[in-house]
Amino acid sequence: MIIIVEGIDRVGKTTLCKKLQALGFLYLKDEWMLSDSIEKEEIPIYSIGKLDTTVTFLKQLEAAGNNIVMDRCHLTEWVYGQVSRGNARVDLLRKIDWILSSMNAGLVYVYPEDIERSNREAGLNMNRHEEMFRMLANGTAMAPRYFTKYSEIDTTIMRILKDSFKYDIYFASPFFNTEQVEREEALKSILRGEGFKVFSPKENCFLPPDSDNQAQKLIFMQNCNAIKDCFAVFAVTDGKDMGTVWEAGYAFGIKRPVVYFAETLGNRGFNLMLAQSGKQAFLDRQSVTKQSIINALLGSGEEYRGLIE
Repeated sequence: MIIIVEGIDRVGKTTLCKKLQALGFLYLKDEWMLSDSIEKEEIPIYSIGKLDTTVTFLKQLEAAGNNIVMDRCHLTEWVYGQVSRGNARVDLLRKIDWILSSMNAGLVYVYPEDIERSNREAGLNMNRHEEMFRMLANGTAMAPRYFTKYSEIDTTIMRILKDSFKYDIYFASPFFNTEQVEREEALKSILRGEGFKVFSPKENCFLPPDSDNQAQKLIFMQNCNAIKDCFAVFAVTDGKDMGTVWEAGYAFGIKRPVVYFAETLGNRGFNLMLAQSGKQAFLDRQSVTKQSIINALLGSGEEYRGLIE
């Protein structure tokens, strides 16, 4: 998924982008990096070559399976060029828009909650933002489209995640004895009851102990692909299962956020590598709620602060 974030200055675009970056999205900011001396030459804000390079780059990143968030793109020039300067290569920019719409790209417009404050903090007069908003909303072929404001950024991010991934949560856990199965079923029930779409290897990837190598490889790849298809991993460390720990490490390596669950930890120390790789470690079932998961994923959760082994 390619998410392009637009809006006037000082409304929260970068905050939204940074939160998606923390969830594994590649963060790109489409801007000229010019020195003061070059800026004085009044070089045009955009060029055909720059836009072509940007689109080619995005195509390669998307083909490699990356989720991408861009802090402004071609729409900025399309709208700002017409509104602020009275000129823009609309024909070219419409072609770029059509290409991006065919690449699974969506638009986020961050609407100003306080236009006077945005103007004051940006040092600009953006009172024509309503006109810019209409041009962005009606002028793009990209879908889906998300219209938000600063106070609703977290809610919008969760909508983006649900639209960008096949599943919400990959449930990593041992299920090799009665205690482990009870814990897994109870936690999956909690997560699903909270509205999360959960992928469970236990339910989807059955592998008999005497399976041949081909079957083993198939299930291994199914599990790896399922982790890629989820925006987060919920890993149960009770039982210290090697497969679960590997899944959590793989998720961290491909920039999928991980939350851990350790209800039998007690007064013992938590593993250092897990403590540092997780967004949060839940120590009891009552603390696993929709809001606590969202808080952990979006940066307002509680990192593990206890003893380390």
